[in-house]
Amino acid sequence: MTLQDYADFVLKILDEKGIAKCSVIAHSFGCRVTMLLADQHPERFDKLILTGPAGIPRRFSLWLWLKVRLHKLGIIKSKGSVDYRALTKNGKITFQNIIKRDLRPEIARITHKTLIIWGKNDKAVRRYMVKLWTKLNPHTKLLTYKGAGHFCFIDAPSRFIIDAVEFLNA
Repeated sequence: MTLQDYADFVLKILDEKGIAKCSVIAHSFGCRVTMLLADQHPERFDKLILTGPAGIPRRFSLWLWLKVRLHKLGIIKSKGSVDYRALTKNGKITFQNIIKRDLRPEIARITHKTLIIWGKNDKAVRRYMVKLWTKLNPHTKLLTYKGAGHFCFIDAPSRFIIDAVEFLNA
């Protein structure tokens, strides 16, 4: 499956439920789907709240480049992340299709008021990624939660709820 397949599926659900327009709270992979949908169907969405927003590719550091090369040469055995290792063969193909998709063009075109809530200890989505997100899109506000990780809505649920409700009601 591709990211477009997921977006089409979500759009079909919105249509079946009769939801013409809505605000969205999305996490990680869901942020990828949300960006694609908000770009393709801006009239369907109001405000967007994104946590641990995936969609901007990782910097390809020297260490990562070396690790990939050593793996391809068979010198080291890298099995990928815990999430990746748990996938079936087809799931791994889908995963690769998804993470290769660079959403910077879509992010730059989004005109919806957007709130990113990001945990300072997030190991999946790095600080430079959320900073780039806010540079690409002037409609984005960033809140950083100290002591929280990728699942900041679990790490700081009361604060998350207050911030989300305040943003949606503003």
